[in-house]
Amino acid sequence: MRFWKSFLKIFVLFLIGSFFGYIIETIFAILKTGHFEVRQGLIYGPFIPVYGLGAIVFYGVLLYTQKPIKVFIFSIIAGGLLEYICSFVQEKAFGSISWDYSGTFLNLHGRINLQYSIYWGLIGLFFLKLLPFIEKIDLLIDNPKCRIIIYIIMAFMFIDIIISILALGRQYARYMGIEPQNSLDTFLDKHYTDEFIQKIYTNKVWVATPQKKQTDI
Repeated sequence: MRFWKSFLKIFVLFLIGSFFGYIIETIFAILKTGHFEVRQGLIYGPFIPVYGLGAIVFYGVLLYTQKPIKVFIFSIIAGGLLEYICSFVQEKAFGSISWDYSGTFLNLHGRINLQYSIYWGLIGLFFLKLLPFIEKIDLLIDNPKCRIIIYIIMAFMFIDIIISILALGRQYARYMGIEPQNSLDTFLDKHYTDEFIQKIYTNKVWVATPQKKQTDI
């Protein structure tokens, strides 16, 4: 029971982090481009999972230490590592990247750089200020009605993540020239077209080299 309660708390942190990550990215996009851009990380809903994972990481840092200087340093390291891993996994699994810091000061393979790592450190300090409110998540989990709502959102997020992975995986396969192999591929090709996905993942850039389709001679 205690493990499950901890798991629910982690999920709520993930949910809150994913939502506020979407808000942050939306504001950043408006300031950068002067107009609204969709910056979702999942097919459905205003969520960016990398920020949700970041929220979990920051909470782990706060469980280890609450001294501001240590929180700042550990958040830089943990946030930068998380960002690097997410970029690496996206490239290997889906043949694309959503950010590229190549050419910027002190970047590592274009996946992370000093500037954005410092941002992770600042977010860690912000989390430190929010710690009293974060601890109140336990009160939500203890409330039976709130717990039901959490279960419903958890089911939605699980389905959303699965659909997003399948849709992006199939888009990658199309990009590589792979024809539908089964009814699921056909369904994904029909309902999650390249145009549909591009409207959601506006920052995505292909890095994989598509295969040349063979033609009969």
